[in-house]
Amino acid sequence: MSDNMRTLVDIAGLVRDERDAWSILMARAVGNLNGRRLWGFKKLKRSKKKCMYCGERAEISVVYSYGEKIFSEYYCKRCFLNHFIEDVRNFVKGQLYTILNELMRWLESDRI
Repeated sequence: MSDNMRTLVDIAGLVRDERDAWSILMARAVGNLNGRRLWGFKKLKRSKKKCMYCGERAEISVVYSYGEKIFSEYYCKRCFLNHFIEDVRNFVKGQLYTILNELMRWLESDRI
């Protein structure tokens, strides 16, 4: 693996089923639906790509797969932190909150 590329397995030491779940959840968190999967992250050193949010020079490429196709979204470091990281954090928090609330509601119900 190149020094400028990291996958979810590299970052978190995930096993295959965990990697598959997180790759779908993280892609969904930033609006990539319908089977798209987050594949990894790439540091860009001399790219002419522009950040998809602010138009500054992109420093990070978030790499996705969709079927047999690979595509990227480009971020400057500031927008990566302010948009990508925050979107994923909020999505995971929201999903966990929903699951736990529904579980508590079910446990407190009189129905068996």
